[in-house]
Amino acid sequence: MAEDRLADDGWFERTEPAGISIPTLGNGSVEMRILPSILEWEQIGLAEGRVGRLVTTVAFA
Repeated sequence: MAEDRLADDGWFERTEPAGISIPTLGNGSVEMRILPSILEWEQIGLAEGRVGRLVTTVAFA
C-alpha cells in the first residue's frame, strides 16, 4: 500500500515540498471506480504549521 512507503521515502522528514509518484492498480468498484494510474502526491502547507497532501492523477496506465 502506498501509505506504507511514506516513511521509507522520507515524507515526514521533508522541509521542502517534493512530490512522490505512486503507481496504482484499479479497484474494480462500481461505486467508487479507481483506474490503474500514476498519482503524484505533494505536500502543501496549511495553517498553524500543519501539512496536507495534494493528490494529482498524472497518467492513466
